[in-house]
Amino acid sequence: MKASKVKQRILDYLSARPDENAFIRSEFNALSQSRSGVDKAIRVLVSEGVLVRGGYGVLVRGEFIPEIQSAAPLVWPEIFAKEALVKLGIDPKPNSAVVEYNSGRTTQVPAWLAFDVGNSRIVRKIGFGKRLVNYERERKVE
Repeated sequence: MKASKVKQRILDYLSARPDENAFIRSEFNALSQSRSGVDKAIRVLVSEGVLVRGGYGVLVRGEFIPEIQSAAPLVWPEIFAKEALVKLGIDPKPNSAVVEYNSGRTTQVPAWLAFDVGNSRIVRKIGFGKRLVNYERERKVE
């Protein structure tokens, strides 16, 4: 199947989901008979700025920004990272620093992007540029 047909199928898939910003690579597998066809179409969409790579196997809606001559995500990494984690079957919760700040126990504003992922074994890098997700796991209390 030609890459242009697969590209159009991916564009149709994206337009059918206007509220979603993050997509996992495996969501596009059913749109073509071959994995390489999907990969080629995704490469074209990334080069056009329609999609941006948001980590390993994570694609994010993007737009080309002329000032920086590059594409960037339409939403902040905090938003698309949470969407991607949910699609990966992980329930991301606010990390301990955010919980302490929101409850008023501290005035230190959290400076890093992190989610409490419970007992999940995830190590996948998700983010854009230097803004990558850190994972906080449940600690064993002895």
